[in-house]
Amino acid sequence: MTTAESRRPANDNKRWRVISVLVFSSVLNYLDRQLLPAAAPLLRREFALANRDYGALLSAFSLSYAAFAVPAGLWLDRIGLRRGIRAAVALWSLAGAATG
Repeated sequence: MTTAESRRPANDNKRWRVISVLVFSSVLNYLDRQLLPAAAPLLRREFALANRDYGALLSAFSLSYAAFAVPAGLWLDRIGLRRGIRAAVALWSLAGAATG
């Protein structure tokens, strides 16, 4: 094995960092989507929600999530994935910080 073969390109480390950040962001995104069901007892007690009301809340979340999927995809196609991910992570972080 020569020296050139044993060296790893500098881009490999950068790629792994990017992949790690994307995986971490995706995991947080999926966890955020599961917060409503996990917080069901607290939400129902705090806001005196009946089963029907809580079901409407979950439906509203799911429908709005689905309604924005296609426009978000078109927006990402227009501005590019790199800028889109940065903007999405920034907006999601601000929304999380604003809501506590």
